[in-house]
Amino acid sequence: MCPPSTNGDTVSLDAVAVLWPDEVGQPTGSGPTRSQRLVALPDSARPRQLHPWHWASIRATASRRSDDRPRSRIWRDTAGLAGLLSIGALASRRRLQVRDDDSLVAHIAEVLGLGEPLATVLCGPERANQKPVVQLYDRRGKTLMYVKVAWSDLTRRLLRSELHALTHLARTSTRGFAVPEVVATGDFGAATWLALTPVSTLHHRPPTLDAHDELARLIQATGVTSADSTEKSKFVELLRRETMSLRLTGPAVAQLTAQHADRALKCGASHGDFVPWNILSGAPEAAVWDWERYRLEAPAGFDRFHFRVQTGMHRRQQALPDVLSDVRTNLDEIVPELDPIDRHVHFDWYVADLLGRYERDGGAHPSAQLATWTNMLHQALQTRLETS
Repeated sequence: MCPPSTNGDTVSLDAVAVLWPDEVGQPTGSGPTRSQRLVALPDSARPRQLHPWHWASIRATASRRSDDRPRSRIWRDTAGLAGLLSIGALASRRRLQVRDDDSLVAHIAEVLGLGEPLATVLCGPERANQKPVVQLYDRRGKTLMYVKVAWSDLTRRLLRSELHALTHLARTSTRGFAVPEVVATGDFGAATWLALTPVSTLHHRPPTLDAHDELARLIQATGVTSADSTEKSKFVELLRRETMSLRLTGPAVAQLTAQHADRALKCGASHGDFVPWNILSGAPEAAVWDWERYRLEAPAGFDRFHFRVQTGMHRRQQALPDVLSDVRTNLDEIVPELDPIDRHVHFDWYVADLLGRYERDGGAHPSAQLATWTNMLHQALQTRLETS
């Protein structure tokens, strides 16, 4: 198994090395007995997507649905892939040939008795928790399952967390939303994989902010409901343990604990990454995936805060300080069930929790963007501590 590439202290995902350890390289016409041609986007040097050279890849792409991909974008992406699988894919920089008789895909197919499925690999943007997600489908383009692949200490920890979350949610009969079912999990070389069923809705509906807030409340109800003081809160106790060694977050959490010691924290479950691209709204119930940061006890409102912070940054391209200011201004609408002071206290803890996540991830996978966000969150929290 070829290891991921290393650049100084940064470990970078090499999806081809993780999934296909015996990569052939550029097609030569005289490759091994069992091989397949892949089309890489944007190119084979740093692929964000890998598609088999097969018409079923087009249908599989057209069938992927999420709120992050409106119907017009789906057809645009599908048409673009169709072009790449024909004339556009003739460019050598987009072509790869890999052995598929000694690969993670072949291993999973054998374990699950799937025959010889095709696999599209979605790598996503470079970030600390980046991992390949493999869409397995048959020769007609029908999706069989999705497989998440962990390749580093951080991603393996997140994969284990998702497995535990989905196991818990499977036992929660009155959820009010759909989640993927766990098919199997296992190891292949240095990688760990988790196979999940596709999840969708019968009737898709355009999402609304009110619908997302209601969905966040349903998720909140799947965890431990409590109302302890800050100094007795299990959430605060765990956050302090996790961040005490962090240069910025540790002191900030200690200050928050002292400042809010007598304030009550009303807690419930939190998805942890509650954003439009992890949700499909519709009837009879919404579908939600990517449960790797789920926890049973977090202050009420965390998912509603996170939804607004992330959409502000990534959809409206707002600066993080402006997004935080907008959310704080509208806390009475976001968490009306809390009294006015506790609304700000809960949001303070959300900012501290996000600061800890970014600082930890930045230590494991340094990047300029994570460093910028960490500094902005720390400055916002310090300003709040000094003025409240």
